[in-house]
Amino acid sequence: MQSKLLLTALALILISISAQAEVYKWTDKKGKLHFSDHPVQGAEVQQGGNVSRVKNQTYNLASLRTEIPYSLQHGSMLVEALVNGKTQTFVVDTGASFVTIPPQLAERANISTERAKLIQLQTANGVITAPMVDIQHMSILSAERQQVKAVIAPIDAQGKLGLLGMSFLGAFRMNIDHDRRMIILEPRS
Repeated sequence: MQSKLLLTALALILISISAQAEVYKWTDKKGKLHFSDHPVQGAEVQQGGNVSRVKNQTYNLASLRTEIPYSLQHGSMLVEALVNGKTQTFVVDTGASFVTIPPQLAERANISTERAKLIQLQTANGVITAPMVDIQHMSILSAERQQVKAVIAPIDAQGKLGLLGMSFLGAFRMNIDHDRRMIILEPRS
C-alpha cells in the first residue's frame, strides 16, 4: 500500500515538473517568429508569467472581478440587475436559495410559466407556492449567468423588488465593502 502511495506521489511530482517546461522563442531567416518546447540554436527562454495577468482581457481572470454599487433601504442592500435585458431592483439575500422575481418582471422579460414546476417555499411570511422558471440571461454589470433558476412571486406590496438569491450569487465569491458601498463578485474557479 505504501509503495502505491509513493509511486502516486512521484508521478504527481513528475507531472508538475513537466507542466513547468520552458518555452523557447526564435526568429528564422525569413523573419518569422517561432515558439517551441524544444531548444533551437539561438533561441531565448521565455519566462512564464502569472496566469491571471494575461494581457488579453478575455483571459485575464483579474478582469472578471465586478464591483457593484449598492444602496441601503431599511437595512437591506439594493442592486440593479438585468433579467433578459429588463432592469429590476433586487434585495441582496444570501439566505434565499433562489432568485425571486415579481410577476410584472416575468411578463416584461417574456418569462413563461406555462411549463413551470410549482414549488413550496418557506418565506419570512410563511409558506408559499410559486412557479419555478429559468431566466435565460441575468447580469449585474459584468457579472453574468445563463439559465438562472428563479421563482416568480411578489416580495413587496408594489411588486417593485426582487430577491437576488444564491441561484445567481452562488457562482461567485462575494465580498462586501461597506465603506465604499460596493459588492465585489469574482467567479468561483
